[in-house]
Amino acid sequence: MTLLLPLRRHFVPNETFYRLALDIVIMNRVCRIFRKGLMGFRGFQFIDMTDHFPLRAIQITKKKPEWRTEKEIKLLRSWLQFVESYQKYSLNLQLLLAKVIRFER
Repeated sequence: MTLLLPLRRHFVPNETFYRLALDIVIMNRVCRIFRKGLMGFRGFQFIDMTDHFPLRAIQITKKKPEWRTEKEIKLLRSWLQFVESYQKYSLNLQLLLAKVIRFER
């Protein structure tokens, strides 16, 4: 528990010392709030999707579009949600794109 006493000018004769003490109290509060926010971060929750396409998605996109099952198309659509330009299309158009998309190196 922190003891927060109000700093009044009549307690501190020097103006610069008063401002320094006030700045330290404010920085302490900000740092405490910042540390509370960091407590919830877990490294394993962060997944880097940059330049990464799952192997199963590559296998699906190498198939001919007419050979893909409905389940594979839905899986492919969910993986493509990570692509920003893909998110801008409507859900119906996303489904149609997932049916015909192919993978090339």
